[in-house]
Amino acid sequence: MGPEPVPKMRGLDGNEISTGASTAANTLRCTLHPQILTFTTFDEYDAHYNKQHVNRCHECNKNFPSDHILSLHIEECHDSFVAALRDKGERTYSCFVEDCDRKCRDPSKRRRHLIDKHIYPPNFFFDVTRYGIDGRQSLLCDVGGHRRTQSKEARHAAAKASAAAREAGDGQTTDGASKERPRKSGVNKDDTRAKDPEPHVAHSAPSKDVEMEMDSLSSGMSSLKLVPRSISFGRGGRRGGFTRTY
Repeated sequence: MGPEPVPKMRGLDGNEISTGASTAANTLRCTLHPQILTFTTFDEYDAHYNKQHVNRCHECNKNFPSDHILSLHIEECHDSFVAALRDKGERTYSCFVEDCDRKCRDPSKRRRHLIDKHIYPPNFFFDVTRYGIDGRQSLLCDVGGHRRTQSKEARHAAAKASAAAREAGDGQTTDGASKERPRKSGVNKDDTRAKDPEPHVAHSAPSKDVEMEMDSLSSGMSSLKLVPRSISFGRGGRRGGFTRTY
């Protein structure tokens, strides 16, 4: 008999099976997230759970950085009693610092209080009580984006100011032109009146000379006799036409 054929599929030995089983056993899974997440160490899983699932609102499923911020979120967004007090004008916006008892009328005044009193950075994400921390890597906003927004607003305001100044300048130019036109026309009329008599006097003398010359020419022409005396017209002729004597 010949040698036995070599099998095409290689089986797994015991060491590989034990290694795979230990790897699957050491993998931690989080099923509370919309997508199942896996973690290789318990520390990673614990950090994820404390960040994403400890301070979580059960009404809107938003996550918050601390239990105090979560309680502020519930007061400001889901507490009908606090909403009624807010409608009456009461101070219902609590400070982010747990030891501070200050309450403000609106979020903008709370923001100013946090910056002035507790030295919060101006680019802090002050809407954290409303939106939570889902999808954020930091509680600081993009400073460049804030500056770009301010620069756009400044350019828009400058464009409006320049347009208003241009319109005002056009209006003043139109008024000034309308006021100066009668003044110019009056000066022209005065100049015309002052200069009109001289041209009339200058032109009157040549016209009289021409008339005198025409009169003298007409009188001279009348004295001339272009037809000889030997030629007679009309009935005096023998043949009813011209008569000529040689």
